[in-house]
Amino acid sequence: MTSKKELDLLGAIITRFRDDYFIRGLGTHGLFCIPNFVAMVAGDKLQIQLLNHVSETDEIEIRDRLGELPYEVLSERLTLAEVEERAGISLPDID
Repeated sequence: MTSKKELDLLGAIITRFRDDYFIRGLGTHGLFCIPNFVAMVAGDKLQIQLLNHVSETDEIEIRDRLGELPYEVLSERLTLAEVEERAGISLPDID
C-alpha cells in the first residue's frame, strides 16, 4: 500500500513537471517523467534516476524544480530499454 508521504512526494513531481513532461506511472517503480528521469520514493525522500542522455543543464533544471523536496539523484543513469525492463512495460520511442 502506498503511504500518504509517498503520494505527497509523487504528487509534487506531477505538479512541478506536468506542464512540459509526459508523466507515466510505472506501478511500484514510481513515475517516468518522459523524457528525462524516473522518480521513486524510498523512505521519506524521492530518488531521481536520470536517463543517460540528460545534460548537465537538464539536471540543473530538474534540481531547481525539485527545490526543497527531500530527494537524492542516483549516480546510475538508465537507458529507455532499462526503464522498460525494470518496469515490465514497453514505451514508444521518445527521440
